[in-house]
Amino acid sequence: MRELADHKGVLLEEPEYFGEHTLCRAAVRRFPGLREMLLDEQDSVHGQLYILAREVETGIRENTAARALEPFLFLEWVLSQERLYSEIEVAVAISFVVPRVLRSSSLGSLVLSEAERTAPRVFSLLVAEGRAHHV
Repeated sequence: MRELADHKGVLLEEPEYFGEHTLCRAAVRRFPGLREMLLDEQDSVHGQLYILAREVETGIRENTAARALEPFLFLEWVLSQERLYSEIEVAVAISFVVPRVLRSSSLGSLVLSEAERTAPRVFSLLVAEGRAHHV
């Protein structure tokens, strides 16, 4: 934590808040197979969320609901963290998955239904973004 030059506040620095680097470290621990890709995007919340979205797609393509659901569960945990960098919520809404695309397959629909139950914060951000873009 650093005091601002005008002495009218303080600047929080990671790990005092849950930002893009903390997100990256947590994602690498949870998804070790994605380590290199995540580290390449460690300065980009949106890039990291895109990688996690591809993990959902891989699980659906491989017909593995548990694998497809895991990024949702991880992000639900992330969204529950104190002092969360607001851009993470924005990235979940616009850079993670598109519900309409998931609903195009039966397994994707099942995963999305399970996410609604087990990852309600994530689901609500996706649905809110979908409504804003008529998806």
